[in-house]
Amino acid sequence: MNSVIIALNMLKRMIGTIKGFLTIILIPVIVMTVIIFIFDRDYTENYKVAYLNLDNGLLGKELILHLSSFSEYELLAAQEVEEVKEWVVNGKVNFAIVIHKDLTQNLFNETSINLTLYQLNQNAESFALKQRLDLRINQFTQSIEQLKQIDSTGDSIQSTMEALMEQVNKNQVSTVYTKFNESYRPGLNSILGFMIMFLMGLIVSSVTLILEDRTNQTMMRIYTAPIRRYEIVLGHFLGSFLIGSLQIIFLLMFTKYIVGFDYGVSFGKLLIILSFFMLASMGIATAIASTVNNIKILSNITPLIVVPTCMIGGCFWPIEIMPDFMQKLANIVPQKWAIEAVQKMAMGQELSDVSIHLLVLLLFAVILIGFGSAVFKPVET
Repeated sequence: MNSVIIALNMLKRMIGTIKGFLTIILIPVIVMTVIIFIFDRDYTENYKVAYLNLDNGLLGKELILHLSSFSEYELLAAQEVEEVKEWVVNGKVNFAIVIHKDLTQNLFNETSINLTLYQLNQNAESFALKQRLDLRINQFTQSIEQLKQIDSTGDSIQSTMEALMEQVNKNQVSTVYTKFNESYRPGLNSILGFMIMFLMGLIVSSVTLILEDRTNQTMMRIYTAPIRRYEIVLGHFLGSFLIGSLQIIFLLMFTKYIVGFDYGVSFGKLLIILSFFMLASMGIATAIASTVNNIKILSNITPLIVVPTCMIGGCFWPIEIMPDFMQKLANIVPQKWAIEAVQKMAMGQELSDVSIHLLVLLLFAVILIGFGSAVFKPVET
């Protein structure tokens, strides 16, 4: 009962005023509505792709033919490498591909594959183009490996591959692509990322309230009351969790049922994932607060932690377009695991399929809250 009283008192202090309600509930709802309006647009954009095929073998021709099957690509043939570069720099094309000499031969010999993608800026579209090229090359590699298990003669493998691709191009052998879930929205990552950023900022604010009580000796007076220590700690945790839960519920209900945005995930499952993320955020916030005794310092360093971790965790752009070392670094921030869990479920998977993601978020919470437990102790001096 004492824990509930402490939790309700935190809720009253955070949301019980007009300023608190505007900051924690109303402003995030308005901003999320604007973000949904910006990112949730169904349109198909066409991209001009220049290509220069210097390969005289099978693979170069098949890669170009493969790209031509996608309606969003308009292919333009170039005559030399300098022309390709000039087209990209001048903005005549969005991307350019140079298929270098002996590409096919290198593939059969299992040596380096020579292919260059030119672009002004790395983005999600260039990543998708690269992925399609890599996927096609991997398909060729796997086919060659399987043929080698049957017949190790190089000439025989090459002729078999050529015959196979001839049948594919005649549509006697076709590939069928099946989407996981038609309701998956392209803007889901960005919308969810901003929601997670708001939630993380709120949790840090609630822990700041705890640090304020600790600094002003309010927590010391609480500890002199005839209640157990675990009730005090539990009350503060419940308060932070309750505040975060209210923001999540308001945001989800407004964006899902009033704005009409389809997350591709049921309300309950999305609430579970974000609740686990909220626990991880509480861990980060308490760990930070335990190392700082000054509220002003905490307020200054909070944006330096929330914003960069959101950037690394994929809240603002896909993790896949970042350099390799940053993709590995993303594994140590909870945003990555929360967003990836929602992505998987939006593509048709269940909660059991993202259990590892929920477990990682829970580990974040347990380890960091344990480390930051000092913030729930009164100041000794």
